[in-house]
Amino acid sequence: MLEYSLICNSAIVGEKISGNPMDVAIWEYAKANAVEEKLKLYSNVDEIPFDYQRRMMSVVVKYNGNFVFITKGAPESVLSKCKYAKVDGKDEPIDTKLTSMNDKFVKLSELGYRVLAIACKDVEPKISYSLEDEADLTFLGFLTFTDPPKSDAHQAIEKMRGMGVDVKILTGDNELVARKICDDIKVTVKKIVSGSELSQMSFDQIKVAVEDATVFARITPEQKLDIIKALKANKHTVGFMGDGVNDAPALYEADVGISVDTAVDVSKDAADIVLLEKDLLVLSDGIGEGRKIFGNTIKYVLIGTSSNFGNMFSAAAAFVFLPFLPMLPMQILFMNLLYDISNMTLPTDNVDEEYTKWPKKWDIGFVRKFTLFFGPFSSLYDFLTFGIMLFIFGASPALFQSGWFIESFWTEVLVIFVIRTRRVPFFKSRPGKWLSLLVIILVAFGTIVPFTPLGSFLGFATTMPIQYWGTIGTDGCHLSVAR
Repeated sequence: MLEYSLICNSAIVGEKISGNPMDVAIWEYAKANAVEEKLKLYSNVDEIPFDYQRRMMSVVVKYNGNFVFITKGAPESVLSKCKYAKVDGKDEPIDTKLTSMNDKFVKLSELGYRVLAIACKDVEPKISYSLEDEADLTFLGFLTFTDPPKSDAHQAIEKMRGMGVDVKILTGDNELVARKICDDIKVTVKKIVSGSELSQMSFDQIKVAVEDATVFARITPEQKLDIIKALKANKHTVGFMGDGVNDAPALYEADVGISVDTAVDVSKDAADIVLLEKDLLVLSDGIGEGRKIFGNTIKYVLIGTSSNFGNMFSAAAAFVFLPFLPMLPMQILFMNLLYDISNMTLPTDNVDEEYTKWPKKWDIGFVRKFTLFFGPFSSLYDFLTFGIMLFIFGASPALFQSGWFIESFWTEVLVIFVIRTRRVPFFKSRPGKWLSLLVIILVAFGTIVPFTPLGSFLGFATTMPIQYWGTIGTDGCHLSVAR
């Protein structure tokens, strides 16, 4: 029987066999038992490929002048095509053995074994063979395989559940094997839907089923694709992990297709991410890192839009009543350069733990509302600075421009620490060390530059009233408290 199962595998090349992990397992076992030498006595004649409707495949080989039709596949499919069973070397009617065979199959499945059935019959030679020839077979026996889950599977799944990620199992195995695997990794099964049930459902019904069910068993590649589409239609962000040829359509359709380095090439090509480590915790760690990246990206967007909008709003308003430019173009460009440099370390910033606990989505409406509120709000401190410079200090154009440059740069930098968290800045949420270090350096540089030769080149005043420093310090404190 073992050589028959090998003959049904993919093409053998040298000492290796190309095929799925189950085929490879058969080949490795055969090598260990010196069965591969017997294969040289067989020559291939024809093949009826595997498909997910029949759930089996057949080949015709020539052996010692005889033509043998061999079938391998899902036990329920193969047994339905058998008329006899090989018992102690004799063919007996399968009807007398069918109940015990099915019981054996169920027991093996309940233990978590994946089971294949092998059957054969002698045939007459002809040009080609068809599905009609898959009948009146003689059942030879079961091949059983164990594929235990990763030791860290339960830990990874629980970690992902804590992050708001639900796990659903899509498998070609029967529901008994699927339930045993779920028990092993401590996944609570709310409902199991079989492929035969899915085939009777409309797409709207599938959209309901994907919310209720935990496991989808004995499903085809097309049904995996339907499940992914249904989850996306229900507004879920879907990640799918697979490594076989039959997983490629679902990998391509998912928002994030995940495969492994040992997967078949077509799966790796269809996937967005290929894992190089055999560790499921990489997935949960990756989700956490992705949320941190998204959080820091949102910080940059909010900081950039609100700050730029506020500055332009202030400059446009100042143009109405000032007889000179509130800041020279070269000064604005220099301030933006310093500010952009200060944002370069935002990707290394710490992200509050509560932000990474649940999935987030891009919300342009929130960004727009935040910009329209916070931009003009920050301009209030610009207007306060304008009033102080004009009516208290009677500032010249150069002095006015120096005062607004320093105040604007200080408040822009302070906004970074205010917007980066919803907690109390500094006390309840510590910024990243590189962000803090770079900002301190740039604030010091931006504060003294107006009073250096470079400041004179940019058109700044070389002195500033001492009272002004207390004024902008108070503005910064007010801005932080108002946030």
